[in-house]
Amino acid sequence: GDELDGKDEALVPCDYQKSGVLSDDELRQILVQPLPIGVRLTAILDCCHSGTALDLPYVVQAFRGQLRIKKKPNHRMPPPAMADVALISGCRDNQTSADAGSGLAGNTKAAGAMTTAFKQVISKKPRATYEQLLVEMRDFLKKNRFQQVPQLSSDRFLDLSSCFMPEAEAKAQAAAVVPAQLVTSSRPPVRKALTVGINYTILPAGQGRLSGCINDSETVVGILKECMGFQDSEICRLRDDRANIMPTKTNILTALRWLTSEAQAGDILFFHYSGHGGRVKDTNGDEESGMDDTLIPCDFQSAGQIIDDELYQHIVEPLQRGVKMYVILDCCHSGTALDLPYKVQVESEGKQIKLTKSRNRPKGGAAEVLMISGCQDDQTSADSQNAAGKPAGALTTAFRQCISMNVTCSDLL
Repeated sequence: GDELDGKDEALVPCDYQKSGVLSDDELRQILVQPLPIGVRLTAILDCCHSGTALDLPYVVQAFRGQLRIKKKPNHRMPPPAMADVALISGCRDNQTSADAGSGLAGNTKAAGAMTTAFKQVISKKPRATYEQLLVEMRDFLKKNRFQQVPQLSSDRFLDLSSCFMPEAEAKAQAAAVVPAQLVTSSRPPVRKALTVGINYTILPAGQGRLSGCINDSETVVGILKECMGFQDSEICRLRDDRANIMPTKTNILTALRWLTSEAQAGDILFFHYSGHGGRVKDTNGDEESGMDDTLIPCDFQSAGQIIDDELYQHIVEPLQRGVKMYVILDCCHSGTALDLPYKVQVESEGKQIKLTKSRNRPKGGAAEVLMISGCQDDQTSADSQNAAGKPAGALTTAFRQCISMNVTCSDLL
């Protein structure tokens, strides 16, 4: 009962008439389940009906400019694997995989169409990402009039912008001349966090003043200390009820520079903002909507707003590979407020994850940056109450309710 279509996929050994076939359940038990944490298994299956032949929960559908990831319901899945497992298969479950005659793409002998496509792409681009590999294999097969559609599935939510063959990436990096400022120091990894809460106490009541944002900041400080192991000395706070830590535009940008300065591989950074968010006209053409998202500091009337281009420059651009940055924006119009290239949306009650890549921002920064925003770009973020019954942002309240040490990103969202 673990198959949505009611059929198991299978590999057919040479003695199938006597010994039978290998079902996907057996393949998972043999290949996937025994592997410990830290192992990476990549499987290539060039055969018919192989789309989900390892019973992996995440299936990627890739199209130019848009990716869609379907997740099998948890009750239909065996226990998750400990290892990182990815499968590229020759076709969908209901398709057959074709042969490629000699002469195609330099083949001197007959070969499988999918293997030929794989060799063609990976030979030209050894450092291809998962997305590039899947899309270009499909393009190659379509161009050569093959009907089959290769599939990519995984046991975990894949970073599709990461290199399919990390060994090739590591080899290229080792051969490169590394600038002195990018050489990793021998110091241990550090953690730094910035939380900003703005109630706009300078505004008259009923004219833009908020009541829960400072409470949100306190909630996040608790999360950082209780769930993530941060110390007080690692957390910078800006809030507009204390004159010495006011969240002015200058102070926010200065604090962001503190957050990202001297960050090196292994460091973990965290930025939380609760306050007003806005939109202004895009002036450089990088927004498909024609509007930039903004954060609104407490002195916005004199200093102006902080647009998403500035946030990208302060938060994403300075960070080198190996740094992890987590961002929580509990404000209106915040859906793409960091100008990151990928946007994730959960649909169908968590059964499907839609991953959209921006055409205007094809590349992100070198670091691993993850942002959770309170709403879509064209929406507003609502107020709520926290566990203590105090005013709070709805997103921060939901984050506090759902965060745990072992929750996955997709389950959290």
